[in-house]
Amino acid sequence: MERNIGDQLNKAFEAYRQVSIEKDNAKKELQQMTEYYERYTQKLQKQIEDQQQLISKLEAKLSATRQPSGEMKCEPCNHLLDGASAYRKIQYPENIGTVAVAPNMSVSNTVDYQDMLDAFEAIQGKFRQIRSLTRRQKDHLKRFHGGSDTSNDQRFSMPIQCTDRTEEAERPFSSALRSAADIPLPPTSLASRGASPEDRDLVDSLTKLSVKFPPSCGQ
Repeated sequence: MERNIGDQLNKAFEAYRQVSIEKDNAKKELQQMTEYYERYTQKLQKQIEDQQQLISKLEAKLSATRQPSGEMKCEPCNHLLDGASAYRKIQYPENIGTVAVAPNMSVSNTVDYQDMLDAFEAIQGKFRQIRSLTRRQKDHLKRFHGGSDTSNDQRFSMPIQCTDRTEEAERPFSSALRSAADIPLPPTSLASRGASPEDRDLVDSLTKLSVKFPPSCGQ
């Protein structure tokens, strides 16, 4: 009987001891989890503070770049052509030639790339207009010179003579001939031939030209 009571007491003590051990282990585990979550919470709190500081800095920069009216501050678009690293050679169609673009021009970041393309296309169109006008003036000059070559040859040509007067004939033209050649051709000479208004505009630009003979050797 006493033996059975002793066995029961031993079992009860063993059960109590196991419960106490489990209770201590649960307390330790709870303490570890509490410390872990506290460290994790502090870490999150620090990240939140860093993000708030970054947002404050960005807001300060944004307000500094704004004008009092609330619009973004933009620099004048005076530098539209920016070279990347060296002079760029641009090949135009119809073998116009190459144009060198200087690279040492600063471009504001606020300038739209489309504006640069529009400016470049405008310059390219200007070059095409200049080229077309030059070609038309060249054709008109050829036409004028082609019609006056025969009369000039008849007026200023001289047969070859084996006399002493050859040296005198080969001297430069007199000042009277030079002054006559300096007189511009009036634009009405082509109007009488039925020239178009476009041709008359070109002739007006050509009448400003004057032919100058070189000075004589004696002067």
